[in-house]
Amino acid sequence: MKKNNWKKKINTKISKRLNKKIITRLVVVLLAFLLILYGLSIFNEEETSFIGISENNPSWNTYINYEYSFSIDFPSTWKVYEDFETVSPTINIYLPNKNVNPPFDHFAEINNVSIFPKGLPTETVIGQYEKTDVNFSFESDRAIDYVLENGEAWATYISVYDFGDPWKDWGFIWSKVIINDIEYRCLDGDVEIELDSCNPFEGDDFVRVGKIDQDIRETQEEIIKTFKLLQEVI
Repeated sequence: MKKNNWKKKINTKISKRLNKKIITRLVVVLLAFLLILYGLSIFNEEETSFIGISENNPSWNTYINYEYSFSIDFPSTWKVYEDFETVSPTINIYLPNKNVNPPFDHFAEINNVSIFPKGLPTETVIGQYEKTDVNFSFESDRAIDYVLENGEAWATYISVYDFGDPWKDWGFIWSKVIINDIEYRCLDGDVEIELDSCNPFEGDDFVRVGKIDQDIRETQEEIIKTFKLLQEVI
């Protein structure tokens, strides 16, 4: 009887030691697996996009997006937000503002240059516009500046219809500067009419009056000028 009890104790001790070794090995394997996954996630993030110092201007950064094959430069004081998981992938390059947070669409009240490779499922901006004077390095079937009543450009829309997959033909680049002291007017020819009666789709002019920061607007134009498809960069 005593021998049996002794054997049971020995077997119990051996079992406990084996269990500890097995658990330890499992923990080590699990940690290794998690580290591999973490490493892969970092690798994937690096493969999706990259931000470094611009070769053309040390006070600017270069954003390279491998998913949509483009690069663009921007001031180092600006920030980048990107989201590729939604129906409308978004890359916002913006001047930080504590009152608003990304993502930003083309109606957001913030100084920004944004890229929407697959467009946005929302209505277009209404207002006076003209052909843009901003120079860029690719073909576009529609490139316009939205202008204030005094002719100053406060936003730019540039289509990217022929970029190929994974871009969509309705993708676009958007730039907007905040309009200060903004007022809205509506003109039927030379006659100002009530906003409630305004119908831009039947010839009325929806007019914006206000002030913009020209330095920010010029910076946005410089950002757009640096946009390049990746095959042009490599």
